[in-house]
Amino acid sequence: MSFVDLSNSLMKETNNDKQNSLLKKLISIPYPIPDIQQENVISLLKFGIKKFKSNSENIKYFYKLISLLFSKRQIKFNSNHNIINDLINYLLNNYDKLKKEDQIENLKALSFVLYENGSYCEKFYETLITKLVNLANKNDLPRLEIKRLAIISLGNLCFKTGTKLNSSQYKTIYNVIYSHIINNQNNISLNQSKIINSSLRVYQIMISEDKEILTNSKNNLIYLYNFIFNDYKPIGRRDSLNKMNLYKNDSVISLTPSNIVQSDSEISDSDFSNSKVKMDNYNKIKLNALYCLQAIIKSSPKLFYPYWDMFIPYVNDKTNKSLLTLIQNDPVPQIRATAITTLTCMVDGAKPYLAVATDSHSKTNFISLSERLGIQISLFHNGLLNALKTETNISIINLIIKCMCVLVQNSSYDKISTNYPVLIRDNMVPLIFHDDDRIKESALHCINILLDSHFDSHFLTKTLDIPKELLKSFENINIFPAEKDNYTIINIIISIIKKTESNIVKAECYSILSTIAKHDIEIIKEKWTFIKELVDNGINDNNDLIKINTFKVLESYTQTINLDYNKWKENFDLDWWEDIINYILIQINSDSAIMRATSCDCISNIPETIFEQMNKLKQIPCITIPLNLSQNDKNFNVRAAACRTLGTLITYKFLSNDTMFIIDVASTIQDTIKDNNLIVRIRSSWLYGNFCDNLILMSENQESQSLLDEWLDNDMIMKLLESGISAAKDNDKCRASALRGLGGVIRICPKPFIENQINNIIKEVILVTKKNAEAGSVKIRWNACHAILNMFKNKDFSIGKSSWTSPLILSLLKSIKNCRNFKVRINATNALLELKTKEQYGNMNLIKNTLECVLSSLENIDDLANTRYGEYKYQQQLKEKLSTLLEIIMKIYSNNSDNNSEDYKLYIERISKLKKSQELEELKNPAKFYEDFLDSHKDEINEQ
Repeated sequence: MSFVDLSNSLMKETNNDKQNSLLKKLISIPYPIPDIQQENVISLLKFGIKKFKSNSENIKYFYKLISLLFSKRQIKFNSNHNIINDLINYLLNNYDKLKKEDQIENLKALSFVLYENGSYCEKFYETLITKLVNLANKNDLPRLEIKRLAIISLGNLCFKTGTKLNSSQYKTIYNVIYSHIINNQNNISLNQSKIINSSLRVYQIMISEDKEILTNSKNNLIYLYNFIFNDYKPIGRRDSLNKMNLYKNDSVISLTPSNIVQSDSEISDSDFSNSKVKMDNYNKIKLNALYCLQAIIKSSPKLFYPYWDMFIPYVNDKTNKSLLTLIQNDPVPQIRATAITTLTCMVDGAKPYLAVATDSHSKTNFISLSERLGIQISLFHNGLLNALKTETNISIINLIIKCMCVLVQNSSYDKISTNYPVLIRDNMVPLIFHDDDRIKESALHCINILLDSHFDSHFLTKTLDIPKELLKSFENINIFPAEKDNYTIINIIISIIKKTESNIVKAECYSILSTIAKHDIEIIKEKWTFIKELVDNGINDNNDLIKINTFKVLESYTQTINLDYNKWKENFDLDWWEDIINYILIQINSDSAIMRATSCDCISNIPETIFEQMNKLKQIPCITIPLNLSQNDKNFNVRAAACRTLGTLITYKFLSNDTMFIIDVASTIQDTIKDNNLIVRIRSSWLYGNFCDNLILMSENQESQSLLDEWLDNDMIMKLLESGISAAKDNDKCRASALRGLGGVIRICPKPFIENQINNIIKEVILVTKKNAEAGSVKIRWNACHAILNMFKNKDFSIGKSSWTSPLILSLLKSIKNCRNFKVRINATNALLELKTKEQYGNMNLIKNTLECVLSSLENIDDLANTRYGEYKYQQQLKEKLSTLLEIIMKIYSNNSDNNSEDYKLYIERISKLKKSQELEELKNPAKFYEDFLDSHKDEINEQ
């Protein structure tokens, strides 16, 4: 009978024995049941809640059915969660009326009901916590199973509940869990170990749900340390080191073998006579402690940084226990694997922390943080390399290699004398010939990462000293003549692609070729005959990853060539590029979004001179297809890539004279700059900035100006400004380019448009630019000042006549005076340098404010107290710009004020003092004085 038939029969049956039989049959059905009707499940549960009371003989079978239905995910919830509350109420009300064995089934059912459903039962939080905490704290039970199930239920209540449980409720649960962790460190029996394991699993859940749990991280880490590193005389091939009593005080008791008892006052411990059972339970504790440690690291990696020494001691002592000793010595594969993943979590994302590492040691006894990190980097590398040599488990070897990859990506080797990247690389090479494809792929991936971060052309071309036994396995895949000189990495990679049947290995080899192409054109060029054949095969492969990685080879290669095309143009002529374009035009219509996006990237890598010379049958699709994809492709990555391509093409001079192309791009911007996806809007903003920069160039060229006048009417200007305003109010990553574009549009605006729009769209442009000039990232503020500079370059711009004149100029003065970044201050000064008359300032108060700001800035320019070191090199440039601005603004002030006034005399006096201090500074700097002298007398010197 099916689930539906059995449940319908049960709900109709009144005889207890038959109900009992039907319940047993329902329990025996293999779960999960596909396509089960939710109405049937909920009806059955509601029937059971109503029918099976605490005195019913069938109740334990109903509890088992509840457990099955929830553990096998047979119930899906949308908006109606009443059944959850009904079940919780039912289980809680029945509990105290049940026999002991039925109580266990009751709690099992409750734990499964609560799992992932804690957020749906808010009204029972207090009742549940009170009841479960009480059960978890009881020690007078005949069995500890009820205590364990109560602990599990508390954890399941927390799981995915988040902030619906308040901090006080989390704290109550945490205190119970914490007490079981610390109180059971010195007396571990079979059942007691189950309590510890359950407590550790709940602790792991709570770390991810409530960040405040980590406030007592130091104490928690001490207990985790004790669980992880205590020895229990393990059985196995690996020897463990002796326990180091790192923490020894009255409140923390080390879990040494002498602390382990054979029995507990409440339970029989006959099962514990088997040493394997003992070890299994101890290993579960160790594993769960490691999982907790991982959860802490992932939740708050920076909080864990000060405790690295606890788990990777930097003191050179053979008795020290560390994650590395577990990786090398623990007899249990799962523990070794978990220790590796924990170490990987530690290192992943720690690049800023490890950046200060050094292996230079001071002569004092004090060891600085940078020295400690230097020692730990050495321990990481040496420990993993040693583990790699001794490990036999394929999965763990794979994890070690992946850990090395993460370590390489996050380590700073600048101040480390040992060349660890080379050591790792040399250890990876033999693994390329491993029998297992997963190991091959991981080793190749590690080499790929090393090439990308520490590129070494010599490594690629040098002959490798490969052991003979490995060469035997390579004989069948080497496509080059069997001469020793041909065993270079580049040849091996090409050979593996040619002959291997493993898709993951082949895909990684193509990825390595892509990395090489990104760094070294010469090597790829030398092997291009072989590589082109591989590209042909890879692009037509049935495996999507191979196709993608193959096409990435072309993308990387064309990008690298384009970056320095003048150097390579003799080697890569029009015929070569048109051959590559054939691949691009085929793949740009691929079903794969990644292939379409990469095709767009490849088009943007075509040099301008080549693009202009291309056959029209190839040139036109390279323009029209990105235009279409940018607006119409369903995949946001493709739309973004197409926008980026258009942003490159718009800078090509020959295309800037193509009126239809310009109009199409303008239309594209209007659509894409308001795209639902942020990445598309970022790329569209960049396109907008480039487009508007191109408008400036066109306006300055007489021939292009006539073309510009053909299509740049008031309606088009309005649309461009609206697009820019939208992007300038968007995400920070959109704003910089948008501001650059807005300044460009205003710069070329004709006088009639400015006069007609003075009170609406231009005012909105000014306000959004002013707002960005006063706040935001350095890049945004720099571009806002640059935009204002471009606005001021328009001789018809109504600066000085409009109400926004004063706020706009004051925002520039604020940047000059208060911004810590000198490049922003320089750009703000550049903008004000465009204003030459009183009329442009509008009133004397604004002129006086500007004079005061510039003079004050020059007087305090040597005050670098709050200045970053990287800004020092711009100090002189800022000083020169401000000095020029001071001359201009003082001249305006002098021509429009009473020269006998006290204010005027005071300004003259301050300027005089400033000049004297500058002259004195130049005398202190003879090199600068000599350069200035030669510059001022160069005409006289040339005449001689």
